Amino acid sequence: MRAATQAATFILGAICCYFALSWALDAARVLTSPWIGLDDFAHAEIAHFLRQTFGLGADGVLLTTAALGAGKLAVAALFVVYLVERLRGDRWRGDDEHQMTLRAALAALIGLSTVLALPAILLGRDAPALAYSLQLLLAAAAGALSLIEQMPVGQAPVAAMEPVAEPVAAEPEYAQAA
Repeated sequence: MRAATQAATFILGAICCYFALSWALDAARVLTSPWIGLDDFAHAEIAHFLRQTFGLGADGVLLTTAALGAGKLAVAALFVVYLVERLRGDRWRGDDEHQMTLRAALAALIGLSTVLALPAILLGRDAPALAYSLQLLLAAAAGALSLIEQMPVGQAPVAAMEPVAEPVAAEPEYAQAA
């Protein structure tokens, strides 16, 4: 059981590194671009959808795309904070502070991924929706691995526990008479 917990911790760390790096690079690309990310098709599609939905002007579109890029940077920063907390404290120990940071990072990731995927889903575009749905699946896997990591080392899984004996009902009197 300890090996499974250590493997879950390692895979969780790898997933967090992936999100920290990929979302930080996306955010840096969006925030340093002269077009604030509108040169990327998926990002431009999100901006176009928000412009049509909310009636935004050119300044509103630029501010919205910059806010989405800043949101990606904030999510990446949360994952970096989680990784630093884990490496700074006891080596890969499941403390509540670490778990709260991970939950905040996963909640922010799920919220922003949903906002980013929603226009692609509503417009019927497969590629951007697939990319964000894969990230949502990775976030779900990270949540499941976090739960595995929190299990005490000596605790057996539910499936391995012995079943509770059910009481046997006495035979009815008419069955005994025959």
